[in-house]
Amino acid sequence: MTNVEKLKFVFSERLVELIGNRTVTGFARRVGLQQSAIDNYVKKKRSPNAEAIITISSACCVSADWLLGLTDAREGVPGDEQLQKKLAHSQKKLVRVNKALGHILKGTNELQAVVDDGA
Repeated sequence: MTNVEKLKFVFSERLVELIGNRTVTGFARRVGLQQSAIDNYVKKKRSPNAEAIITISSACCVSADWLLGLTDAREGVPGDEQLQKKLAHSQKKLVRVNKALGHILKGTNELQAVVDDGA
């Protein structure tokens, strides 16, 4: 098994554990990621990027190392539960900001192409 295959397998198994009896949609909404991304991770179709790992580990108060199978220690950074909730909320906002910036960049590139064609 390659490292990528191992990552997909372990991440999927641990993600299923975190999802528990929730729906994938509900879990995705809770952590601030797209339902399709969570589905792909669970079905081992895709590997998570760093942002997804951080988002899930922060929202679920587990260590990123545990999610990746690098340790059996599940606990994330110890701290105040309210602080963890604020961190998870901030992560959701960060995901939305990143998406908005992607749309702005795409629009800017399209506008630049129109300007270049007209020049």
